[in-house]
Amino acid sequence: MIGVIGAGPAGSFAAYQLAKKGYDVKLFEEHHYIGKPVQCTGIVTDGIKEIFTPKKETIVNTIERVKVHTAKESCEIKLRRPDIILDRTAFDQSIAHMAQDAGAEVLMGCRFTNLEKKEKEIKIDIQHTKKNEKKSYGVTQLIGADGPNSQVAKSAGIFGDRVFYYGAQATIKGNFDPQCYEVYLGNVCPNFFAWVVPENEHMARAGLATLEKPHQYFQSFLKKLNSPTVCECQGGLIPLYDPKLKTEKENIFLVGDAALQVKATTGGGIIQGIMAAKALADAIEKNKSYESEWKKVLGKDLWLHLFIRRMMNKFSDQDYDYMLSLVKQQRVKNILESFDRDYPTRFLLKLGITEPRFASFARFLF
Repeated sequence: MIGVIGAGPAGSFAAYQLAKKGYDVKLFEEHHYIGKPVQCTGIVTDGIKEIFTPKKETIVNTIERVKVHTAKESCEIKLRRPDIILDRTAFDQSIAHMAQDAGAEVLMGCRFTNLEKKEKEIKIDIQHTKKNEKKSYGVTQLIGADGPNSQVAKSAGIFGDRVFYYGAQATIKGNFDPQCYEVYLGNVCPNFFAWVVPENEHMARAGLATLEKPHQYFQSFLKKLNSPTVCECQGGLIPLYDPKLKTEKENIFLVGDAALQVKATTGGGIIQGIMAAKALADAIEKNKSYESEWKKVLGKDLWLHLFIRRMMNKFSDQDYDYMLSLVKQQRVKNILESFDRDYPTRFLLKLGITEPRFASFARFLF
């Protein structure tokens, strides 16, 4: 039996892939309701359809343009393929149902507490929160899809030294262009960015992430937005990708946020977690190294996202202004509008050749 801890998109998709291949899978979810609490903006590129197509009822909105603001500049970029705004609760539940339909057993209110390696299996301790009782299960492989603070990683001794951004977000009322989301770079949110992502003409998800004082910066950002009516608050940790993190230890594996498989530029990781989950299922089936398999499809791009983030974290407001002045050129916008931002390996070199002045930012590497 294979045990999967965490019924987010990565865990549920791993359970789905493995159950579809005929494995006996148990999917353990700590909460009593899949997809809650919401700790994500829920925006993905259309590239998710290369893996599978989200059900219509899980899509809140589609976005055709993004508008980027710095202290003195603004630039609007059209998206070749519209971004998708997900209802994260419905989306997470839909993938868990896929896993269940494929034969996986989904157990709710089951919190992983510890593991013990046996000769041929792993004994995992699960706290059934509703019944307030503990039960042990024997599994041949264990998959930790239990988020940035992965208890599986800690119990297995592969948690490592992790860096987290702290996200603060709220659903707000107002008047919005439903086809455009906005991004704010610079001192409004040091070391990351702020965003307003519309669900429709009257509701949007506004948020930011930072290494410290997220709520202080968020309150300032809401004032910048003319203090809109806040309907619901969310928040959570966004892990920073670390290429040195160990994601596989014998028959224990980490996937998704638990494995830090997150784009350092944007904090997005839904597509990356799902791709890694597929690589994991294939690796188990073919008895291959999971770490090698997921890095073949994700490693270079995640490293480039980290490379870009490290540079941008050193930018001043003037540097952001200059960067956006270069982006505003139509020949640069044509490239950014034509390629999927999930995969900088596909366009970064072309961007540098088209506008050599981007090379001036290389000074931030030293």
